Amino acid sequence: MGDFRLKLWVGIGASLLAGGAAAPVLADPQPAKPGVAASGTTAQAAPGAHGHGAHGQAKPGEGGEGGEGGEGGEAGALAGLPPQAAFAAQLHLMLGHLRVGQELLDQKRPEDAVFHFLHPAEEIYGGIADELAARKVPAFQAELEALAALVEKRAPVKDVAAARARVTAAIDRALATVPAAEGASAGFTLTVAIGLLRTAAEEYAAAIEDGRFKLAVEYQDSRGFVWQARALVEARADAFRAKDADAYSQILATFNDLQKAWPGALPPTAPIVPAADVAAAVSRIELRAGRFS
Repeated sequence: MGDFRLKLWVGIGASLLAGGAAAPVLADPQPAKPGVAASGTTAQAAPGAHGHGAHGQAKPGEGGEGGEGGEGGEAGALAGLPPQAAFAAQLHLMLGHLRVGQELLDQKRPEDAVFHFLHPAEEIYGGIADELAARKVPAFQAELEALAALVEKRAPVKDVAAARARVTAAIDRALATVPAAEGASAGFTLTVAIGLLRTAAEEYAAAIEDGRFKLAVEYQDSRGFVWQARALVEARADAFRAKDADAYSQILATFNDLQKAWPGALPPTAPIVPAADVAAAVSRIELRAGRFS
């Protein structure tokens, strides 16, 4: 599994650990006004004008060491991942968007949820369309767009659920093209999960301006990616425990700390956990990933 040894972030989290300093303690959530920007309005952008990047994803086939990132060739959170892992990570980013979108729908907030149902087609699909074709995966952009359209027009719950199931099945078919020996391993799983966590840390930091949450959509994206990363790791619990049960327990404990940054799907007025502490927690998980290489 040497190919999946992860490059460590050179940042505050890695610096703290390398220097032997204690890991930052993440604060317990405190009550705050949910989903309200400094102006007192919900911090969202209009559909089609999201002001929202493409998560800096590495294109499949360019995910290896020295690979280029997303738009403009800038290295992003998935740059440096092996091609199979970069491909899988982008599919899991889609699932993270759908996860938080559904959470917002369940809270009767379709006006917020629609952004997250739009993002997989708008931000991710175009970057992997050629790879999907090369893997002979049936195209599913139309299914993604149909799902977003149903959410946007406030379609009945059962119709949205059926459309989401079709999209999830399409993503599962794409994930099934990752060789089984790789996809089922603890090392590969952590490589993918850390790609999601790096992206989440970037999105979380981007949501904050002048010490307050100004972009609820970025906060929500980051929440979806962290929750999806944990679900991915927990789905391979047996593989992790067989390799190093103690390290796996430590990773889950760090997830517990990390998730305190997102007390709900709607952001508090100000961050409960500083962006630097979020990055540090991701780095702690990344450091422990070496135990599964």
